[in-house]
Amino acid sequence: MASTVPSNWFVLCYHEIAWSEPRHLRGLSICHPPDIFADHLEMCSRLGDIVSYNEGRSRVLEGPLHRPQFTFSFDDGYAGVVRHAASALDAHGVSGIAAINPPFIDKSATFWRAQLCWLRHVRQIDLLKQRLGEFGYCGESVKDFTMDHFTDDVLEVIDTTYRECADEDQRLDREHLHMQPHDVAALDDRGWLIANHSARHLPLLEATASDKAESEYSTAEATIESWTGTATSMWVAPFDRPLERDQDAVNQLRRLAGTRDVALVDDRPAIAKDIRERMVYRVFVPMARATALVTKLRATSRRGTRQTPHREGS
Repeated sequence: MASTVPSNWFVLCYHEIAWSEPRHLRGLSICHPPDIFADHLEMCSRLGDIVSYNEGRSRVLEGPLHRPQFTFSFDDGYAGVVRHAASALDAHGVSGIAAINPPFIDKSATFWRAQLCWLRHVRQIDLLKQRLGEFGYCGESVKDFTMDHFTDDVLEVIDTTYRECADEDQRLDREHLHMQPHDVAALDDRGWLIANHSARHLPLLEATASDKAESEYSTAEATIESWTGTATSMWVAPFDRPLERDQDAVNQLRRLAGTRDVALVDDRPAIAKDIRERMVYRVFVPMARATALVTKLRATSRRGTRQTPHREGS
């Protein structure tokens, strides 16, 4: 089996690890059950080496690799990363990457995509669709519409409708959705890389929201530093739709990040050339057993360094 995956460095992108899918995430296909996650870990340990981000980075730059290398990253700061993923990685003697959005951690804001899931759960999504009509909504996916017509006004309509449906079930589901500030500090103490995933998880690499990138990252950076005592070494792009990336927005993020690494999702291995330019691409992990992950990794390796085209900046 080991020979079926080339000797590349794969930075794997997960989100929540939980036995049951939180209602705020229902239908998003980003919640891996712990047994599936353990299956992935076991397969990776047989295929090659499971390494921390800094170790993988060093090995790639020293090169060449003689075995596949795997690093595990987790976006959005969900509670299951602390409950399940951290101890599973501990058993392999390595740490992971936790890319967090501080307002979700301290409960000062709710991820708008999670708000859509809740509105669908309580059967109020049609009310939201009616209200989005004044912005041009005409029957497509609400998530896609929001991404394609992203404005503060659209975000406000979603948030207002969500708040109108607030009840105790909503509060409890939301309360347990994300880790807490002390969890972030504890992961940092355990050697995890705490990455800045921006404040509110807006489409910052697309023209519709790129003007908010500086404030979103700087606000998040200040809060993360207050929790961990150190500045971050990685900024992770939120809502990274490769075919919708605006090249000007990508260039802006790299400039704002300074000497930090910038992480994107593009289903290709992390290679020395990109790392020297402070860029790292990650692999979006399938919601299936390890055999499907192996298939994905093989396809990722064949894709190699072929880059997804970005939209030209305006």
